[in-house]
Amino acid sequence: MARDDRESTIGLAEAIVALTVVGEDGRVDVDLGLDPICAETIGDTLATLLAEHNASLVLSWAGENDTVLAHMVARRLGVPRASIELDLGLLTVGQPVKEGTRAVLVGVESSASRSAQVVATLLAGHSSELVTVGYIKRSRADAGTSDPSVPTVVLEK
Repeated sequence: MARDDRESTIGLAEAIVALTVVGEDGRVDVDLGLDPICAETIGDTLATLLAEHNASLVLSWAGENDTVLAHMVARRLGVPRASIELDLGLLTVGQPVKEGTRAVLVGVESSASRSAQVVATLLAGHSSELVTVGYIKRSRADAGTSDPSVPTVVLEK
């Protein structure tokens, strides 16, 4: 199938399933590096959902998959991207946060929603706000279990 044909036919659920991997330890994760077209499908979908929030910054945790997803979303929204790191108990953002920043936090399910409140508190200290969190939600069916839920992307505040 030609590249353009494939780009137009891959759906969100199919893209997430294609990028879902099960490690030797049984841990289920998403690897955005497996297929750029599938990764872009997810990034574009998430960016479309986030567009209504008028973000001025896309944040992610510093992990590889989160950073890749944030990069795609930021590019589509036309705003900068920054990584958040936790080191020795200190939470830092990879670039200065300007007063009035409207940030969105994006990532894979295992990381994006884990500490949104901590990120919101950090941003509030800069007179800024976390307007929403967007992440990839896999179904347990992706991991070979019987959960019938459909993989998708989720926004939550």
